Amino acid sequence: MSDSFDASAYSTVPTVNAAATLALTRRLIAEMPTELLGEARITAAAERMRDRATLLRGERLKALNPSTSTDTRPFDQGEDVAWRALYDRLNSYTKLSDTPEGQRAAMVEGQLFGAGLGFLNLPYKEQWEESNRLLTLIDSPPAPMQPLQPALDELCGPLFLQAVRDAHAEYGEALGMTSAKPAAPAAPAIAEGLQGLRAAVRLYARRIVALADEEEPDSLSPVTRALAPIAELQAEVRRRRASGEPDPEPKDEGAIPPLPSA
Repeated sequence: MSDSFDASAYSTVPTVNAAATLALTRRLIAEMPTELLGEARITAAAERMRDRATLLRGERLKALNPSTSTDTRPFDQGEDVAWRALYDRLNSYTKLSDTPEGQRAAMVEGQLFGAGLGFLNLPYKEQWEESNRLLTLIDSPPAPMQPLQPALDELCGPLFLQAVRDAHAEYGEALGMTSAKPAAPAAPAIAEGLQGLRAAVRLYARRIVALADEEEPDSLSPVTRALAPIAELQAEVRRRRASGEPDPEPKDEGAIPPLPSA
């Protein structure tokens, strides 16, 4: 092969971070010589490289832009409404103090709402914790108290306590108290995506190199132009390593571009 072309210069892909590898891929696509687009194996490798780059970019964007927190205000209000409805329903029976129902309601209200509804004005997580304590008191009170659900269901109707339970469960999920919070974007996903993209770039480079023919000097120009971004990045990496300079972290430049038109 001609001395002007060194295939070994393109045998490896520079080991750089995900952002820099994506930037390399963009350059390889943008600088892909149009005369190579008719080569089916080259086009297939380039499409594979682009697809892998798109997947990696997606994982990187998840890491850079984690989902915003859930607006917990509607869930807070929902729990407030449910507890107030149960309290008002139970409290209405206490007005009938001369009846067995009224007396029973007064006893349950004292056990459950002895401190009133002030807990509904606490900060979100503190309110949820106090609400959770009250539900535990309803279901599993300390001796000698009996569970309060039968009395509440009989006096108020099952709908009211169930509404509290449903609102409390939804509030807990919104706060991340009863379900695992979304995990931070997994580093392995980015590492796996980067590995896949590097493999696709190597495949693309190998197929480009295979087009170079020492018997046809004209074949070298499109090959060297197509792979120039790799050679230039390798030189840049060597310079940074020698000077101890860290790899830059290029900003996201948008979607991976399509292949050039033939």
